[in-house]
Amino acid sequence: PATIELENANAADVNGCAMQLICGIPAHVPENEGMAAVLAAVVKPMFFDELRTQQQLGYLVSSFVRARAESLSLVFLVQAERPPGAAGQSIQTFLEEFWRHIEKMPERT
Repeated sequence: PATIELENANAADVNGCAMQLICGIPAHVPENEGMAAVLAAVVKPMFFDELRTQQQLGYLVSSFVRARAESLSLVFLVQAERPPGAAGQSIQTFLEEFWRHIEKMPERT
């Protein structure tokens, strides 16, 4: 995944940090777009609950699918009071736990 970190120089702005983690999806084809939409529907409430409600990490916590002409990605975004590194680590930890959760799910045919 690629990350984008922004840190506000304004000390009075307590939510001056933003962290965006972008997970690219190999090919922008209908099958991957459908799979990304399902995955986003599952991860979005879990991501918000863990980072915003449980950890109270930031003012803005969101995840979504971004579709461009030739690319597709899952995006995880946090605007927080903490430094970008701390926000990024929280996102990484969430995603690692989320993937473990997905791997444990039974396959359906």
